[in-house]
Amino acid sequence: MDYVSNDIVEFGRNIPIPCNVTLLTDGAESTLEILEILRILPGKRLTAVARLNGKKTVAKLFFHPTAWKRKLNRELSGIEEFEKHKLATPKILSQHSIKGAGGVILIEYLETGISLAEYFADEKSVSSPDGERIWSLIFSMVCSCHNTGLWQGDMHLGNYMLFKEKLYLIDGGDVKRLAKPLGKSQRLKNIADFISQFPVSFDVQIELMLESYQVSYGEFSSADLAKVQPMVQNLRMQRLSHFEKKVFRSSSATSKVKTAKSLLVHDRLLDKNDLAQFLKNPDSYIKQEGMLKDGETTTVAVVNISGIPMILKRYNIVSPGQALRRLLDESRAHRCWRNSSMLDLLGIYTPHAHLFLEERLYWFFRRRSYLLTEKIPANNLNLQLKGADEAENDGPVNSSPHSTANGAINETKLVAAFADLFEIMHRYKISHGDMKATNFIFRNDRLYVLDLDGMRRHRFKWWSHRKSLQDMKRFEKNWTGSRYEQLFAPMINQYYENRRASNRD
Repeated sequence: MDYVSNDIVEFGRNIPIPCNVTLLTDGAESTLEILEILRILPGKRLTAVARLNGKKTVAKLFFHPTAWKRKLNRELSGIEEFEKHKLATPKILSQHSIKGAGGVILIEYLETGISLAEYFADEKSVSSPDGERIWSLIFSMVCSCHNTGLWQGDMHLGNYMLFKEKLYLIDGGDVKRLAKPLGKSQRLKNIADFISQFPVSFDVQIELMLESYQVSYGEFSSADLAKVQPMVQNLRMQRLSHFEKKVFRSSSATSKVKTAKSLLVHDRLLDKNDLAQFLKNPDSYIKQEGMLKDGETTTVAVVNISGIPMILKRYNIVSPGQALRRLLDESRAHRCWRNSSMLDLLGIYTPHAHLFLEERLYWFFRRRSYLLTEKIPANNLNLQLKGADEAENDGPVNSSPHSTANGAINETKLVAAFADLFEIMHRYKISHGDMKATNFIFRNDRLYVLDLDGMRRHRFKWWSHRKSLQDMKRFEKNWTGSRYEQLFAPMINQYYENRRASNRD
């Protein structure tokens, strides 16, 4: 069956793949086969791998009932600007109308290309020699855009594609233009806006990024370059505030369902049938053999969904008084879902949150809540370190707590990971609230942060400083009297010195 624009609008996100769309070219009909969806804005536009007359292409479909022409023309105009200024971009192959109302642009398909968002998803790529070469390519291209008076209003790594060692711009829909090269302040703001969209771990490359830009520009002074890091941090704070409001809405990654009896937000990757089965009775998944904690306020268990072990937390109501207090308050699962997304945006590891569910009364009044997360295949840090101590005492003579063989913890990397965590939380005014060793896992040299319901992002610096100090005091308590006290001592002392210096400033 061939679809027209109204059909695509009605499908929303649930477009059947593969599917056919009827195109019109000079009055003649043809069939565009949609093979793979790359990006979708329901009711507005769709980017997909498609096939027309046997040839694969990237199809950008615009079908908003009233705004499709404006959006299509903006995309065309942006790509034409790239071509005009000899900036590498996939070629426009043809343009067509969609039967009903709408239009489509067919663009050259770089089949073996990889977006830079995918490339840098592997964190090892960030600081690898090849990664450094890619950063140079990116910021040389950004500078070339600025030199011609162009910049992207929504710059991100998904707008760039690496194909046969060459970098391509692949989104012309939000291109801004001036008749002259951008001034210093505009360049700095656009660069900072770009960098602010990366995880904090990318900040180690800021100097290299700016050096690559300077090769083609050369007019930034050291004072200009010193402004970038504070600008990046301020822009990230703004993005966090905006992002925290979006995590409870439907998006390309998540779905929201609100009824009089519940509020559900879940990862779209969850199998629909398994999800439906789970929602019928979440409590039935909690088995005694999988129980990790059967507390009065919290029940934690390993459950199996889609054949995958996951962690299910149920936050209980223990008394009528507590039930009354929590009617209008945020649930603990609600806070965990938001904080998990916040940490993900900052590049801090935490088990991926698949689902949060609140039982509600008349839409607004909260009752019990549930959180379903990824299960990291490792013990908590407290048990990991006890295991490392036992292995050291009972193992062969040449075993070492600094090795990583057989899952042993690399203590140097562990300390560095905690130092980075405290620094990021300080910079972005975040406190954890319970820095017990049991609330962390260290696996494959990654530090995972658990139990996020007490985590807060603070508005005021003085209050954030106070809560950060409380976090550090609780963290110190983990190691008092153990051999790890001396291991963490230099990091802890440096933390206090940095905070004293911060207060003096």
